[in-house]
Amino acid sequence: MRREARTGRARLTAEQAENLATIHRSGEHLLGLINDVLEISKIESGRATCQPTDCDLHALLDELRQLLRERATRKNLSLQVHWADAPRHVRADATKLRQVLINLVGNAVKFTQQGSVLLTVDTLRAEQGGHCRLRFAVTDTGPGIAAEEQAKLFQPFSQALAGVNSQEGSGLGLAISRQHVQLMGGDITVQSTPGQGSRFSFELSFEVLEGAVGQAKAQRLVIGLEPGQPRYRVLIVDDIETNRQLLIKNLKPLGFALIEAADGEQALARWHDEQPDLILLDMRMPKMDGYEVARCIRAEETGCRTPIIAVTASAFEEQRDEVLAAGCDEFLRKPIRDADLFELIGRHLKLEFAYAGRFAPELHTALDAARLRALPAALRAHLREALLVLDGARCGELAEQVAALDPELGAELGRQVKEMRFEELLGLCEAADAWTGT
Repeated sequence: MRREARTGRARLTAEQAENLATIHRSGEHLLGLINDVLEISKIESGRATCQPTDCDLHALLDELRQLLRERATRKNLSLQVHWADAPRHVRADATKLRQVLINLVGNAVKFTQQGSVLLTVDTLRAEQGGHCRLRFAVTDTGPGIAAEEQAKLFQPFSQALAGVNSQEGSGLGLAISRQHVQLMGGDITVQSTPGQGSRFSFELSFEVLEGAVGQAKAQRLVIGLEPGQPRYRVLIVDDIETNRQLLIKNLKPLGFALIEAADGEQALARWHDEQPDLILLDMRMPKMDGYEVARCIRAEETGCRTPIIAVTASAFEEQRDEVLAAGCDEFLRKPIRDADLFELIGRHLKLEFAYAGRFAPELHTALDAARLRALPAALRAHLREALLVLDGARCGELAEQVAALDPELGAELGRQVKEMRFEELLGLCEAADAWTGT
């Protein structure tokens, strides 16, 4: 039955596949608009705050390059990211910094039709207290921005002529980016000449961290647990089965004993009966939500404290305080990144993970047109068909087939599928089909 259903999806017409892709892109666009409106309203109400954490700046920049490289390649643009003398480990609000850079570089790629986009990170000077000042600059060879447009560029819902003509975006990205940079202690400036391109830049001071071994370790690819450790019991609580299955898929290969609960009342019953070593708790559930579950567990505990990791789709960092006040120990935002999940579980259960021999960011280099081109043509064709109809389950199966031929490529392909980067992967498949080896 499953094979027949899959075949049926593969027989969708080109028009139907295009319509599905359009629906998917429109949904992502609408979600982006909603998030932007929520973000700007939070900023204007004074609820936005800076949340610095230990950050691997080099990994963040490499992730940014890989995220936008394919988009630039499809437009025949040169995208380069240079950070030669920038410190690797700093204390920064990585979420806001990443959002600002994705916005600035993404805009440059969007509006540049030929030439290049360059992101540079330069160390300007060392400062007192182990701090240093860095300059981030995004330079493009795009259409440029007229002087009269520059004056209103950072106003909410305002766009330059190129943005209006593209009929893309909400007109909030630059306003949000500037507010984020100001929260972090800097400001964005723009230099632009019509017909010659633009340069957006900002300067920020960061505390430099020495020997950030834990952060570097967290960036490595977990492949299992070191021998000789207990088989810990993990309770997964979420009212949506798909979310539970995603966590099970990530944790089961590591040897955990996994327990499921579909609502708050089940969660309390499983906690009483099974005595799990750790709980992954969704905070938004009907009837009894995660807050009430956490409060009940803390009130009834008589022995050891059970670690509770709150799992939430909230975009607001301020919710962390509410989650911790309810009795949770950690705050994990959806969509969940494997590295973050493993780091938190490992910290509370004092686990020793077994890692692949290289850092996870280097795996990004596995996913390129030349390497995909080396796969059998039939396998590439099946992957392309599955991407066209947004069949994530089939894509995951094909990633496993790829892994049998090329483990690194299969692992990175599977990661991209889990993050639902169907449009980027489809573009890469097209590039592989056109690859000449030159």
